[in-house]
Amino acid sequence: LRLRGNGSNTNRDAIGARIECMTAGDDKQKRIKTLRAGEGFHSQSSKWISFGLGDTDQVEKVVVQWPGGEKETFTDLEVDRWYHLVQGSKKGEAWDPPKREALKPSGSRVLVPNSPARAIQSQTVLAAPYPMVPATRSVPR
Repeated sequence: LRLRGNGSNTNRDAIGARIECMTAGDDKQKRIKTLRAGEGFHSQSSKWISFGLGDTDQVEKVVVQWPGGEKETFTDLEVDRWYHLVQGSKKGEAWDPPKREALKPSGSRVLVPNSPARAIQSQTVLAAPYPMVPATRSVPR
């Protein structure tokens, strides 16, 4: 789930929102998470909230308590899907991640159409030279 606050009485990223996921069927459990940020030094937690549902195949409802205090219930959410939950919409908007091409292994040749068949090379220029061991120094074995 990805939450988005209305930006007036709730912050746009919905940091601080409390999410309750109630499952249906035999499981009938309530799972609770809080959307947080800034968990580590020079880092931030993901704004995606995921719930491990185990063998459960149906979500009864998701209740979001927005940071401004308002509670909102979302229903008709399927398991194993990505959803955007927008404050005030009362309906989860399904989202599909973009299809991505697999990365090519390092050192593979990449050819550009309509150009001579040659490998494309790149160069990284450092702001300061990287300290190297002098070449004349013998290395102990």
